[in-house]
Amino acid sequence: MEKKTRTKKIHWNWIVVFLCIAIVAGGYFLIIRPYSSKSKLLEEERLKLVKELRVKEEEMEFWKTVASYQEVDERYVELMRNSLPLFPNTIDLVVNMESLAQSAGMDMEEISFGNEMEEYEKSVYSTDAYRNVEVRDIGIKVSLSGMTYTRLKDFVRKVESNLRLMEIRQFQFIPSSQSLSVDMKAYYISFGNKKDK
Repeated sequence: MEKKTRTKKIHWNWIVVFLCIAIVAGGYFLIIRPYSSKSKLLEEERLKLVKELRVKEEEMEFWKTVASYQEVDERYVELMRNSLPLFPNTIDLVVNMESLAQSAGMDMEEISFGNEMEEYEKSVYSTDAYRNVEVRDIGIKVSLSGMTYTRLKDFVRKVESNLRLMEIRQFQFIPSSQSLSVDMKAYYISFGNKKDK
């Protein structure tokens, strides 16, 4: 009889151990594992929301910047348009150079523009216009007469302080003939392809 109770106790011990293992394994598969997969999904959702929030913050920052630019006084907008126009504006450049020469006491004999005008026309009429906005330059060659050293300094000073963004690349001053040849650049904003450049 003692042997029977012992085997019954052993069987019950094994059954209890088996049930404990089954409960723990079942708890893992029914509670912990689904929770971990749910937590992964929740983490992915959280990351997605964080990304969307960042995009919205950047968009808000953009619109704040736009609003601040819209508050700029119209005088400053006009100054900006004059200093960096949206196209080469060669007619204004001719008038501007003639005015600079006369105000320095010289006469403008000749003015010519570089090949950049052809590139400008290509970029304006391209189908990809307005995709790439960039600052470009147009070459200007000017011949002036009636030049003295004092007038040369005055002319250079006037070009540097001119409203239109320009720079002198090189010049040749011949004192005996009182002539000056100037190689310059004027800048403008271009809406076109970078590959046109």
